[in-house]
Amino acid sequence: MGVMSSCEKASTSPLDLGTKTVSDESGSVSIDVALLERAGSESELKFTLKAVGTDEMDKLALDVVTDEMFLIEGGSQWSGFVPPRQPQSHRVVVKPVDNANDPRVRITLSRFHDSEVLFWREIHFTPEGALIPE
Repeated sequence: MGVMSSCEKASTSPLDLGTKTVSDESGSVSIDVALLERAGSESELKFTLKAVGTDEMDKLALDVVTDEMFLIEGGSQWSGFVPPRQPQSHRVVVKPVDNANDPRVRITLSRFHDSEVLFWREIHFTPEGALIPE
């Protein structure tokens, strides 16, 4: 029988950072953003894209830009289609650089063909990697 030491984080469920629905002439998609704090000062961000209705939107591009943070896992970009009833997800793991002042992640969802921004969000962290609530 294992005993957790005080320095280990208990497993937690992801923190819902909100859902936003975006639309253009081709259709609508909702984007869910969730965060899961991991060991050390790492945070896992998960993005879930779901088609709203029965139309598939034009190809989308999701960009994850870090400031004063390392991208530990995942890719900084995802692009593709979001078919009805087939949610698409993307995840990244980030960690503040040493001596960070204002570590943050900027998320942009745009149309692939003309780069029109449909969604933009900035998530701030403490230098120790904790989420700063909006």
